[in-house]
Amino acid sequence: MRLPRLRGAFIALAASAAAMLIPSASRATVEVDPVAPYKLVTGDVVFFAGIGQGTSSTLSSGFIDAARGYRVIDTGTTFGTYDENDLLIFDIKTSQTASAIGVGSGEVFVAMVQMKRDDGYAPMSIAAAEIVDADEASTTVPEACVIGDNCQGQDNGKAFSARYAEGATLRIGIFIGDLCEDADDQNITDIDDCENGLLKQDAGNTVLPVDLKVRFVFTAASSTTAIGDPDASEADAGSDVTLHFQNQPPQFTCPAAFTDAYFPGDERILLNTKLFDLDEADDGGADPAAILVIGEEGAPDSSSTGYSENPIFSRAQLNVSEAKVKSFTNSTATDDHPYTLCFSGVDGAGLVADFGGCACTLTDVRTASILGFLKESSCFIATASFRSGTAAPVLLLRKFRDQVLEKNVLGKWLVRTYYRWSPPAAEWLMGHPEFRGPVLRALLFVQAVAWIALHGTLAWVLFCLAIVLLASAWFRGGLPR
Repeated sequence: MRLPRLRGAFIALAASAAAMLIPSASRATVEVDPVAPYKLVTGDVVFFAGIGQGTSSTLSSGFIDAARGYRVIDTGTTFGTYDENDLLIFDIKTSQTASAIGVGSGEVFVAMVQMKRDDGYAPMSIAAAEIVDADEASTTVPEACVIGDNCQGQDNGKAFSARYAEGATLRIGIFIGDLCEDADDQNITDIDDCENGLLKQDAGNTVLPVDLKVRFVFTAASSTTAIGDPDASEADAGSDVTLHFQNQPPQFTCPAAFTDAYFPGDERILLNTKLFDLDEADDGGADPAAILVIGEEGAPDSSSTGYSENPIFSRAQLNVSEAKVKSFTNSTATDDHPYTLCFSGVDGAGLVADFGGCACTLTDVRTASILGFLKESSCFIATASFRSGTAAPVLLLRKFRDQVLEKNVLGKWLVRTYYRWSPPAAEWLMGHPEFRGPVLRALLFVQAVAWIALHGTLAWVLFCLAIVLLASAWFRGGLPR
């Protein structure tokens, strides 16, 4: 009879341990997602481009990647000076139920935003809130807060909580200007990056790099004007997010030379972005995100208003040898399309390093269908190997074909035979770049023969002398056997 008792005790102990390991609904984590294109990065940080209070404040340099949906945030905007372009917008939800929160009769389920101070947290006002469908467009701006409708607040007209529906997604908007203003109204002096009700900035109204931490929590409120008072467990279940504001773009460095910069393909190129250096802003900021590529048959528009309107506009992946850049028009024998490409970089806050009037430029970039590209010189395998129909070795072999092989019967037969089998071989080689190295090494011998044939008797004498010297060294043991 001892075995059943032991088994029962073990089951009870396991159940007790499981109950301790599984979090209760009241301690469930609040889910927070910035609305695209912004995103949380390591450490739950969101990066924003910010300017100081007033229209005279600007970015220190560069511009914002507005084509991607990024914005320059005026950190002085508050609910009283409402401008939806300056809203910081988040989607939040919780698995907590109304009953677990303790929402009683006559109470409502609400969400709050709290600002982090040295000694705990304090409530900050909410500017906009709206329950959204899961499939609703990510660019939808939530409705401005109306106390007693979508939000709850106090006599000063500010809302400090937003009404929530169990299991829903609440899209919530805050103004960073309200955080410092609210701290000033509540006589909170231990938020270091707020000064006199404004976000810290220099004498020229330029925002200094700052990090402000806020917490999103859910709780219950008893009336239209009650904003809620999260207890310890509700606060612990909240999610902290750090808001980083910066005024400087990333540091972009153009390569000194565009050696092996790209490989042309069919209406696209494979760009070697390892050639470019892109680092975070001087005073710290978001991580580099992409190399911006703009292009046109002529001079691309590198202005902040026209950069994304160029025929070629791409955000190329960083630090790869073959980043795809599309939307070219192929060149043919009768229809030439030479492109000029300009380069810059963008970071995770959407800040673009200034193109500098296309200071970093690559000219005469062409694409073609695979066979069209290879037929640029009819030196199919060499063109596929060197990835250019105008590379010096390809020009050498073309000259060898025209001036030597085409001048005799045997040479003509070799050329015609080569034309029959080399195009499919070259096309295969373009699709299998791992074999490019061995083919390039094999072509060294062909280049040597071509150079000798084109440079007459003296070249043959030197070649033969080199062979004799190598053979002599080999027989004497000077070379490995």
